Amino acid sequence: MIKRVDHVHVVAKDMGRSIDFYTRVLGFRLVRRLEFGPPDRRRQLSYVGLGDMLLELVQPSHEGEFLGTEARPLGLAVDDLDSTVAQLKSLGVEVVNDPAPAFSFGGRQAVIRDPSGLAIELREWDPVDLPPNPDWEPERSDVVRLS
Repeated sequence: MIKRVDHVHVVAKDMGRSIDFYTRVLGFRLVRRLEFGPPDRRRQLSYVGLGDMLLELVQPSHEGEFLGTEARPLGLAVDDLDSTVAQLKSLGVEVVNDPAPAFSFGGRQAVIRDPSGLAIELREWDPVDLPPNPDWEPERSDVVRLS
């Protein structure tokens, strides 16, 4: 039946800047770029890949602020969070949250922002808590595991 996550949709306000950010800065590769829709409402769509996972970058069909998961659509795993964040800062990437202990998994996380203003979580997993780990318990006192 379902084998894996194939792609994730990410809203891109400026397609060129988004492609540059995901490929040059984050190391994805451009797979495809196209234009679609009726002549009076044409939009662009691009696929960028990392390993066997694809992001579908699509221009928004609405104006205004991002809503719900549109604003934080993606989490990326890294091996060394501190060096990754330092490298991204040196490239001019906005770091919203510096590396800190995570609350929903064992390890640490940071948050950066892409050119469209979307937040991207960077995760450095504790090797003991790689999914699935039925023994994981939160480190923070304000977090309670329900299942």
